[in-house]
Amino acid sequence: MTGVVDIKKEKLRTGYTTGTSATAAAKAALLSIITQTKIENIDVKLPKGSFIKIPIHFCQFDENKARCSVIKDGGDDPDVTHGAEIIVDLSFSDRINEIEIDGGEGVGIVTKPGLGLELNKSAINPVPKKMINENLREIMDKHHLKKGIKVVISVPKGRELGPKTDNPRIGILNGISILGTSGIVIPFSTASYAASIRQNLDVAIAMGNNTVVLTTGGRSEDYAKKIIDLP
Repeated sequence: MTGVVDIKKEKLRTGYTTGTSATAAAKAALLSIITQTKIENIDVKLPKGSFIKIPIHFCQFDENKARCSVIKDGGDDPDVTHGAEIIVDLSFSDRINEIEIDGGEGVGIVTKPGLGLELNKSAINPVPKKMINENLREIMDKHHLKKGIKVVISVPKGRELGPKTDNPRIGILNGISILGTSGIVIPFSTASYAASIRQNLDVAIAMGNNTVVLTTGGRSEDYAKKIIDLP
């Protein structure tokens, strides 16, 4: 048991979500176009109003569009998306003062109801969308920018990582989700564990399934499948 005691004594490092990573990349992309300079790190405003400094991995721009990326850091959480590159392609559009946010390669597509997301659209949760909106609007207001903005988020390793998450089970296919409620990843968080169970239940209910089985891992799941007939 000494290992367990040691872990509890040590302070675990927090990280930041895919939503915060995408927000940082979007903010860096817009600033790089406006200032015509390469952005190396950026302060992102989190949902509760505090700020976090995020390093920018890649930044390329011209006068009307930019591509910037962030390497997602999950801290000490055992998160499969840790180390994934989150890319944002940002361009100007004719839809003055509107910010469009969409997913590209490696961002999953929603195929089942119950998640509160539009079917057959990219799996980008409401909080990250709100974060991107708020952070970009601050820059637009500060620089008196009268243009529309299109943001496309992509994750090159997303297709490969998607099956290692809960996404296939809840009907999000071909990639990962752009997630985050606080913008910060708390390692081994019981709240996020409970939220993932709740999300699975929401999908089951929306699909009309009134029986679920909670298992503790792979072996108990395999055993449950043998003794209980479920869709």
